[in-house]
Amino acid sequence: MIISDYASLQSSVLSVLNRSNDGDAATYVTMWIQLAEVEIAAEVARWPIRHSETVDRDFTIDAETVDIPDGMIKLRGNIKINGDVTYNIEYRSFEELNRLGLINSVNGKPCFYTLEGDKFKFSPAPDSAYSATIIYTSLPSLSDSNTTNWMLTNFPNVYLHATLAQAERFFRDDSAYTADTQIWKSLYESMYAAYGAGASSGSLQMRTDNGNP
Repeated sequence: MIISDYASLQSSVLSVLNRSNDGDAATYVTMWIQLAEVEIAAEVARWPIRHSETVDRDFTIDAETVDIPDGMIKLRGNIKINGDVTYNIEYRSFEELNRLGLINSVNGKPCFYTLEGDKFKFSPAPDSAYSATIIYTSLPSLSDSNTTNWMLTNFPNVYLHATLAQAERFFRDDSAYTADTQIWKSLYESMYAAYGAGASSGSLQMRTDNGNP
């Protein structure tokens, strides 16, 4: 079976598991895909490949905390404030900002940011709305409304075996879990060797200008 989208990935997973007619497995397959995406995203963050989708996006900083973009895996560089005079907002850990007394400090032009769960936290908190640009590696999660992404399009076997591994862990099949985990990670390492970030500057590029991430 050719894997080309979210639905065909689900069908392929159930077919390989010999559970195409198992209603319970059909219920759980979307969860297995979500768990696989968490592990795949961790590898993409460590070893980005040139087929990765790099998003160049404008957004507005108008509060101390702002939601990170859906699908963001890793920022590429600093957050840039736009305007007549541009400047970078630099990353600092929460502990460092707290040590410097910059958490919940007076409002002003944001100079630093940290990550707090699924949000950016800026310091100082903005005293007005600021236009900013971020560049980040993205792996949008699959869903009924987002039926494919660059990983599934270019490397469907990574998705297949990563999802199979999650299913086998669910069914407590340790030997099959270990085998499929090794397969998908080996596939990813091979991808990196062939298409590593240093091999070419040909990353997929997308620009969006639609307000807050």
